[in-house]
Amino acid sequence: MGLLIDPGFGRGELLVTQWNHWERRSPSYLAGERVRQSVKVFPDVDPSITRGNKQYSNEMVTCVAVRNTTDSELAVGSEQSLDGYTGIVDEYLSKPVKPTEIFWLVIKGLYSTDLSADPVARDRAAGGPDGTLVPAPPEVTIGNVTVSGDSVANNGDTKEYAATTDGDAAGMTYQWSVDGVAASIEAGTSDTCQVTFGGTGPASVTCVVGSTDPGVTDGPSQQAELSVTVS
Repeated sequence: MGLLIDPGFGRGELLVTQWNHWERRSPSYLAGERVRQSVKVFPDVDPSITRGNKQYSNEMVTCVAVRNTTDSELAVGSEQSLDGYTGIVDEYLSKPVKPTEIFWLVIKGLYSTDLSADPVARDRAAGGPDGTLVPAPPEVTIGNVTVSGDSVANNGDTKEYAATTDGDAAGMTYQWSVDGVAASIEAGTSDTCQVTFGGTGPASVTCVVGSTDPGVTDGPSQQAELSVTVS
């Protein structure tokens, strides 16, 4: 998403969307979702009057407005992946970014790593002045795994079992196993398998589900089992 409307807040500032509309620096209709993922280019200048509004270079710094969608505060100047972008939390903020707040994430150009150093320590966000901005993969989950099928079987029976998930990840992988009794498994790496039981007693049919999706947040795998009584 490009800059269709000016988000109305600058480097070193937060949108602070949880404030009442009359307390926000920007008009309320600009707050929240309409501002998220807006990309804006700033001059390489420290916005702090206290530090003298220093201009560090003639380069421009590309930032994107993102929301802290985590449950924790984000440290100023730390590398984060949010809203599909990976970059540096605005180093000019005076305090950590609280959950739900919208702030500038530096995704291209120079940024300061130590404002108290003399001279100020600088680094460059991944991509460089001529680089291509590569958004971070969207966050997805494997979710909860459910194994379904018959919970009762006879020795020698072949039963079919299926694994389902309630997440949104792609590239799912499956690994089936049986504990408690002797058994053979066909299609043991697909979402549905066939188990032939070769003994009697309590058994557990287990499926470990993984994903090759680079945005998985609850990986590398989730699993579930189904108790089966074999007589």
